[in-house]
Amino acid sequence: MFQRRIFTILVIISISCFIIVVRLFSMQVIDNSYYRTQSRKYATRIELIAEPRGKILDRNGNILATNKLSFDLFFTPYRFFRAKPAERPATATNIRASLSEINYLDDPSSAQSLIVKELATLLSVPETPTGRPTGKAKENELVSRIKVIYERILSRSATKSERDRRSYIRQQYYNRYRVFSGLTLEQALQIETRPEIFTGFSVSEKVSRQYLYNELASHIIGYIGPIWQEEYDKFIEKGYFYEMLNPAVDENTYQALIDLGEFKDEFLGRIGIERQFNRLLSGKYGVRLSEYDYATREKRELSRIESITTLDIQLTIDLALQKKVEESLRGKTGAAIVMDIHNGEILAIASAPSFNPNLLQPPVDKQTTEYITKSPSKPLYNRAIAGEYPPGSVFKIITAIAALEEGKIKPNTTFYCNGYFSPSYKKFKCWIVEHNREHGSYAIEEGFKHSCNIFFYNAGKLAGADALINWAGKMGLGKRTDIDIAGDKRGLIPEQSELSRLSGTDGEKRGKWSLSETLNISIGQGDLMVTPLQIVRMMSAVANGGKLVKPRLIKTDLAHNIQHEQPKISVPAAPKGEPRPEGREADPRERVRTASGGETMCGASPTTLKQIHNGLYKVVHSEGGTAYGTAVRNLPAVGKTGTAEVSGKRSHAWFAGFAPFDKPRIAFVVVIEHGGRGSEVAAPVAAEFLPEALSLYSSNR
Repeated sequence: MFQRRIFTILVIISISCFIIVVRLFSMQVIDNSYYRTQSRKYATRIELIAEPRGKILDRNGNILATNKLSFDLFFTPYRFFRAKPAERPATATNIRASLSEINYLDDPSSAQSLIVKELATLLSVPETPTGRPTGKAKENELVSRIKVIYERILSRSATKSERDRRSYIRQQYYNRYRVFSGLTLEQALQIETRPEIFTGFSVSEKVSRQYLYNELASHIIGYIGPIWQEEYDKFIEKGYFYEMLNPAVDENTYQALIDLGEFKDEFLGRIGIERQFNRLLSGKYGVRLSEYDYATREKRELSRIESITTLDIQLTIDLALQKKVEESLRGKTGAAIVMDIHNGEILAIASAPSFNPNLLQPPVDKQTTEYITKSPSKPLYNRAIAGEYPPGSVFKIITAIAALEEGKIKPNTTFYCNGYFSPSYKKFKCWIVEHNREHGSYAIEEGFKHSCNIFFYNAGKLAGADALINWAGKMGLGKRTDIDIAGDKRGLIPEQSELSRLSGTDGEKRGKWSLSETLNISIGQGDLMVTPLQIVRMMSAVANGGKLVKPRLIKTDLAHNIQHEQPKISVPAAPKGEPRPEGREADPRERVRTASGGETMCGASPTTLKQIHNGLYKVVHSEGGTAYGTAVRNLPAVGKTGTAEVSGKRSHAWFAGFAPFDKPRIAFVVVIEHGGRGSEVAAPVAAEFLPEALSLYSSNR
């Protein structure tokens, strides 16, 4: 009897020990990663310390981009369907049953519908041009987002075992889910102080990016957005986040931050200054280690490594002029730039159509996403630095320089225009033929004044394609300008290998290159593509005596803040439906080219440049000039009109020049896509903003 009792006790002890061992094995081996994460998450908290993102300013210190305190709206399913959660403890059965309660949202008389309606009323704003949801639409959107949360909980639990499914649902049911961002302080206070009205909803504060002038200079300033999963994985692999930490943070702490997903909610600059100088604007993160007591809900700081301050970046653009330039482009597709001819500072640069970076702060509504990603006008495309267009008659400046510098013509050399280059080349005609007239005999200044194709056909033929392309390169065409932000394109000029096919001294053609191609290039057609930035740079060199300056957007001295020799990180393609900037890739750690140096002399003589100046003066200020009929003639500005033909479409309209004529300070360019004639479309645009540009120097602003 006694032995049986001993045996029974031993069996019970053995079974108990076995259960304990199995449980310990489960906790320490099978569920090891789960409990390790939980211990880090709940026993101690490792958090990033971030400085507010640096401001972006105009040349006069006006703030263009800054930070603001905003609030996110969160939804907790359990509280939403349980007004008094203490009276109904959550069980798996309760949770499964409550999931069917999502149908209460379709019942206008239910408490849940009344909560949503009250909340939608609070969040509603007046109707805006962007079509942001208001009133009933806001209510529908709120209901839709709540339903999406429920569907996500169900779908993600479906693949789990019954035990894990119950645990997962229970956990998710108590979680908070962000449903809206960008609430105002007044809205946040209403929700927080009236929990009995907005049951199940709460708010959290955050610092978000604010672009004070909406669309203004958006292609230059850029915008910030959340990290994509593909980027996150790549950055982890390359150690990008580790380099964004204060150097005092050790690798173990960094790994703990990665395990906890602390970087997944970070934001990066997407285009423009925000992207190119993301590191300087973000500073370096610090780390705080805290201990949280869940019984008393008190948090005690254990250690702290401070963040390294961010940097404000001052641009060269002038706010008032930028506004004027963008106003002049409103309703058009194209670009305009104003640049200081002596130091390359960009005073204004605009691309149209534009976009409002504030609307790209998450969550981005459907209409904004479709406009950004699907609009044929490509609003993210920076036409000022990446738009490539045939230059049309603006290129005649290069033709004239080449012919004069190579000694093929003199200032008094004349060519007769009867409307056609020659009987053998009937398709090469002057625009005057459209009016059943001819220009007659012109020298270079009159050739510019009337933009006579026949004069420049002959000048280009005498100079030769080799000289034309050589001088185009000397004036900055066919190469990137190395402006402070990524995206500037090279444009297109024929390569030297193509020039080797040019006709030789024996008059025989080599390969496919022909006189026809040379004639086309002479007037800015054929195998030529330029960017507006290249043209304004070229015009600066014409105005300042031949110095090819480097365009600059940054006025802040960054030389001591930039670390060179950084390994490049290639950024993956944007996820489907995400806004995607045009232009070449930029390293998010800004592989920066500093603004020092970079100036070269194009080699054109003062005599040649003087002839160009006189010709451009007659374009605007001499009766019969192609821009004489525009308001530009009332200003001390000179320039060259251009009408660049596009196969099967309307021509691009150009106008480029400099001012004042007697003592040049600024160069400018305007291009309007498929606008028609430069004199009728582009020159009037320039006339709108030039008074503001000239006032910068008259008032020393």
